[in-house]
Amino acid sequence: MAGYYLEIKSGNTLNTKDRRFMASLSKTIANTNVTKDDLARLTPTGLAAEQGSKTARVTAVAFMDYQCPFSKEISEPLRRVMASMGDRVRLIIRDYPIPELHKDAKASALAANCVLEQGQDAYWKFYDLLFTDQSKMSPDDLRSKARLAGADAAKYDECVN
Repeated sequence: MAGYYLEIKSGNTLNTKDRRFMASLSKTIANTNVTKDDLARLTPTGLAAEQGSKTARVTAVAFMDYQCPFSKEISEPLRRVMASMGDRVRLIIRDYPIPELHKDAKASALAANCVLEQGQDAYWKFYDLLFTDQSKMSPDDLRSKARLAGADAAKYDECVN
């Protein structure tokens, strides 16, 4: 994993994408025998960004950094899969900000959680807005996106502060 970090930081992502895809595919194949106990360890204990039924046969957990180009690449396909599969698949989003690579990663994760506190619908709209333009993650940009997603500005400000 340290190799990926160094390649991404250096800007060399072309070959990294292919290797990351192959690594993800290998991990997916290796994880086909996940037990209920394994799944219970992944289930959030508090408020979590999620879609789909809690009783779905398939649960996907995506670890996201809202400024990461790889997270952006999978954000739309994840949404399409969820739209087409409905309650047959459950998706859980976990924050995984990488501030060493993305200076506003922690701030955007905090903002996402503050929007999530106001409901799943607001969160998913905010999620889409975050990935629409990853270069705009200043506190003012995040606040504007939160308002566009339908979050109450006062509650958002209180949470972020």
